[in-house]
Amino acid sequence: VFRDGSWIVASNDHLWAALNIENRRRIIKWPYRVADWRNHWDGAETLTTREMAARATCGGWQRWRIPTAQPLQTSEPWPLSVPPYTFGAWLGDGTTVRGEITSHVDDAEFMLSMVGGRYVHTQGHKTKPNVRCIQFVENAVTDCPSREVGGKRIPTQVLRCSITDRLELLRGLMDTDGTCGTRIDGKYHTGYGCSIGLSDAQLIGDVEELITSLGWITRRTSRQMKKNGKNFGKLAHNLAFAPSVNPFKLPRKASVWEHRVHHTEGRQRSASTQRTIAAFEPVEDQLVKCVVVDSPRHLYLASDWMIPTHNSFVAARAAGW
Repeated sequence: VFRDGSWIVASNDHLWAALNIENRRRIIKWPYRVADWRNHWDGAETLTTREMAARATCGGWQRWRIPTAQPLQTSEPWPLSVPPYTFGAWLGDGTTVRGEITSHVDDAEFMLSMVGGRYVHTQGHKTKPNVRCIQFVENAVTDCPSREVGGKRIPTQVLRCSITDRLELLRGLMDTDGTCGTRIDGKYHTGYGCSIGLSDAQLIGDVEELITSLGWITRRTSRQMKKNGKNFGKLAHNLAFAPSVNPFKLPRKASVWEHRVHHTEGRQRSASTQRTIAAFEPVEDQLVKCVVVDSPRHLYLASDWMIPTHNSFVAARAAGW
């Protein structure tokens, strides 16, 4: 079980490439500062699950860290007719059955320039400021998977597009539904971290995979929405993450992130490039399958969290034999 809430069921003999905090000074010369642990796989030790569990702590600290993966390198073309940023903004603040985006009047000019649409109307509400509706596609979003499945989704083909397209998609989402700062366990934390909140459990899962594919760790929390002290509507889901590049384009949000990232210690930012193993928990006996891959470091990505892990011990022995 990792500190960010991710987990993997692995056999006792499964191999891992892990960083030992006791040896970190040997990896990096003093003063001890690392900008990105993903660049220090040469300092990792190869051990079995059993060996790591036997030495789980070091001086009261969790001993083992697994560097995160770099962004997925893919070459799939963008499959939709609407651009990535526009699709992301539509997922955040768009009308499900039409190619329209609702924007606050203060942000409307910027959003209009980004999606290349036109104003449809301006509307107001008793308790909310005026908002503007921007139409970027006539009638309906014909190539978005919304109406077929009853809600907004990110297609698998989109999640395997280029890094540039995926980052633009995320920026559209963050400009509409994201915030600079994170809410974890009901408390708001400032810093260079960001968060995005959505009420659709399936869509937030798609966004989590999108962020993970860009090489960033996410921390997901859910809470019951309340109105006048009573439960109201669906659960509110929140994803907190610490990006290494600006996830915003909207000027008022992008400038806040730039200001905060320049006033945050590099050591703190590097913590988001590794996962700390928080515990080794026994599970009931079950069948496992050995996996071997042909890669220079013998690593592959496992689970929905895309955690780098090593070739299986049994399979590696058989392959060697």
